[in-house]
Formats: sequence, C-alpha cells, structure tokens
Amino acid sequence: MDRTSDYTVVRTHDGAYRLDRVTDPYPGPVANITPVRDRAQTVTGWRLRPLVTMQGSKSRLWPSAGDAIAATRLMKPGKARAAVSAADAGARP
Repeated sequence: MDRTSDYTVVRTHDGAYRLDRVTDPYPGPVANITPVRDRAQTVTGWRLRPLVTMQGSKSRLWPSAGDAIAATRLMKPGKARAAVSAADAGARP
C-alpha cells in the first residue's frame, strides 16, 4: 500500500488493484482496476471499473494498471506507476 496525496493503491487477492481515497469527507474505495486475460490466462490489458463518477473510459483497455489509474486524473502518470509498483512490493511475502 502506498499513500500518494489523498489516494492509495492497494493490490487485492485476485491480482487486481483498488484505488482508495484516504481523506475526509468521503474515504473509501473509488475504483477497481482489473486485469483482462485471454484464453491462455495472460494479461492483455487493464480495465478501469469506477465506483464513483470520474474521468476515464471504463470501456477502454489500458496497457498497464498505472495508465488506467492515471486516466482518472486523480494521480499523475508517474505517481500512479510508482503507487502500483509499491502495491506490488507490499503484496509480496
């Protein structure tokens, strides 16, 4: 888990990511970023699943989870990629 401004990226148990708001007035989950897999179970892209009204197309496939998070404009692209890397590092035992 990495705190970046008012938002945190958390890796979930199924390999997806969750974007959470950590400050008041409305803390909690904002969006899910889920992997899209082909028949061979390789990840072909990432899909943004907003839980609140926000920027970013939910019908588009993003090349990386960081790009999908950056599309929300809640984080800059560099910070979004760094937050995803930190969430990956935090998820490893």
